[in-house]
Amino acid sequence: MSHLWILRKDRDQHCGRAAAMGLRVRYADAIDREIRTNLDGLIRYLRRLYFFPVRCNVYITNHESYRSERDGHVYYGVFYDNEGVYPKKKLYPEIYVAGQVSERFEIENIMFSLLHELSHYFQWIGDRETGRTDRSIEVEATRWANRIMEAYKAYSTIQTPFGELNIYVDGQLINYLPVRIAYDRPPCKDKPLAACYRIYGSIEAGQTVRAVIEPLADCRVSDCSGERYECCEFYRDKTQMTIGTVDYEDDLTQDSGPYVVSPIANGLEFRGGAKRTDVIIGLAWVNDYGEYDNRTWFAADPTLRR
Repeated sequence: MSHLWILRKDRDQHCGRAAAMGLRVRYADAIDREIRTNLDGLIRYLRRLYFFPVRCNVYITNHESYRSERDGHVYYGVFYDNEGVYPKKKLYPEIYVAGQVSERFEIENIMFSLLHELSHYFQWIGDRETGRTDRSIEVEATRWANRIMEAYKAYSTIQTPFGELNIYVDGQLINYLPVRIAYDRPPCKDKPLAACYRIYGSIEAGQTVRAVIEPLADCRVSDCSGERYECCEFYRDKTQMTIGTVDYEDDLTQDSGPYVVSPIANGLEFRGGAKRTDVIIGLAWVNDYGEYDNRTWFAADPTLRR
């Protein structure tokens, strides 16, 4: 399949289209810090791999969605090529992305909307919209947004001090999107963490999911738990790391239940119950561990509100 997005290695073939090039992003003041941090990581990745021959201005707005005045549909992003808006003045293309997280719209959805609209930008660059139906244009943009998202997930695999965090579903290694968070509540408020993540996913009925560290460095491993909380901890010198998740064991019945989670030698294993269930995995580590230090234990617990 020929490339829709322009690779940086091919930039010489596309230079000179406009006086200004590149990808510019602005955030509304009310956008959450967590959203900014994770979108910034995606933007850096895109700038490193792809070339934007005409300046594209992206605005992350404080909205959950947009309703089109033309067709009444609800959208999460929109691309304007701005051609011919002002005949005597050049306007560069613009993208608007709804940047509010809601119950049905998570950070990954915001990222996907951005990639979808940038695919429209590259369709415009390559005149790929001429003579096509709206449906075919949308299908192509969705296909490329999915392709870039999967590549970014593979690129974003977490490298921990003890090895790489890999996730397997029924023995098959999968890509995942780590969401970096700033956990600044007690006991981490005055003594910050080195890193803290959340990984969101789901487990189908009967599936087995493993979140494991590979290859596991020489270290001490132990497991511990709390109310509705199961975790696995890793120690070496002054480095401590915790992988944690919600434990529904007390909620299980003989006939059905979300899943069963158990610590294993290098992480956590989930066994699906009778129905599909959402899963949240927390991961946190510090490089200045001291005696009775419980920062990662709290920060990796998805049951605690930030």
